[in-house]
Amino acid sequence: MWIINDLNVANLVYEFISPEALSDLFERCKQYGDFEYIYVAKGDTEFLRVCGHVFEWVDYDPDKWNPFPQNRPPKNGPYLVTVKPDYGVNRVIPCRYNRAGGWNGLNNKEVLAFREYPKPYEERKEETDDVED
Repeated sequence: MWIINDLNVANLVYEFISPEALSDLFERCKQYGDFEYIYVAKGDTEFLRVCGHVFEWVDYDPDKWNPFPQNRPPKNGPYLVTVKPDYGVNRVIPCRYNRAGGWNGLNNKEVLAFREYPKPYEERKEETDDVED
């Protein structure tokens, strides 16, 4: 996944486009060769111009555990993290990540891996046949 490595630029751009959508846009632009800027819609008539050199590749899969610090979350927000406590076995806890400050309430050295929250379970309504025997 391509992310913006400049924190100030990332905070501004991610207000208007998700990191996943921006990564897809960057990948499509790369297919057409060299480019200096990517344009992101900021409204109906305004655009943000993002320099191509502020992007970097991170091996990130939102649906799998990503080792930390080799990989870092692409955006601020809540994640599930695997931590190694001072004693006992590893455990999974919820934690917020902030690109400027790291994991809220945790020492970065405690975090072994992270992943996004899975989508919540949704009950499926089973179709019932109104056929009488």
